Amino acid sequence: MTVSLPDIILESHASSPCETCPIEEKIARCCGKYPPTGERTPLEITVGVTLMACPHLTAGGLCGSYRERPQGCRIYTCPGYEHHPWKE
Repeated sequence: MTVSLPDIILESHASSPCETCPIEEKIARCCGKYPPTGERTPLEITVGVTLMACPHLTAGGLCGSYRERPQGCRIYTCPGYEHHPWKE
């Protein structure tokens, strides 16, 4: 089986602390706006609850353009990621 680098990156993303981070915390820490433009759009996270967030953030709390995400997102290091047990 051949695994390409993007597949490895996506696999890594799928097992990251982002998977368990509450969406409200994501919006406050890292996904509140699109880094290159500062763009924010309404995101309905539950029925009747809408928050302003990066236009690429999905209601499931993951990046909808992960493979093409901007450099600002690529270099951002969340404190939760730095201290996650699987990283050691």
